[in-house]
Amino acid sequence: MERRSSVLDRLDHVLGSLPEDVGTASHGRQRLVVSTGGVFVLDPMGPGAGTTPVEASALAVTTRDRLAEKLRWVPFVDWFVVTEGDSTSSQIPVDLVANTILEGHCVDEATVRRICALLEFGELSPPWEFGRAAPLVTDRITGSRNGSDSPIV
Repeated sequence: MERRSSVLDRLDHVLGSLPEDVGTASHGRQRLVVSTGGVFVLDPMGPGAGTTPVEASALAVTTRDRLAEKLRWVPFVDWFVVTEGDSTSSQIPVDLVANTILEGHCVDEATVRRICALLEFGELSPPWEFGRAAPLVTDRITGSRNGSDSPIV
């Protein structure tokens, strides 16, 4: 659990340092990022977590389906599991998140702004929380963290 939280903390730090025109949203531990480089669902996992990327892929499909209801042209919604260690084809190390999100230009700026507006006004489901994710804070009494690890798919 602590390992996963440190990946999430590092991911939120990376996302918080992205340019202001990059849209971000959160849904539990998953993050949605919208940039001219693409639309991405990121799911932070610690190494050896033993889980499959089913949640991230399902969120990507659901999000793209909802975008298709709102937009004439819908970009692909890619998904990645974010790790601290080595990566596979569906995983990226947290240190490469910014490059992955910002490289390329497959989504025009007007579409990025439109998707961000849909997120901001709660027009997509699952209910992504628009904006930069608040950092996780450990409760001194219970020792729990304020982020949810419960996926909603």
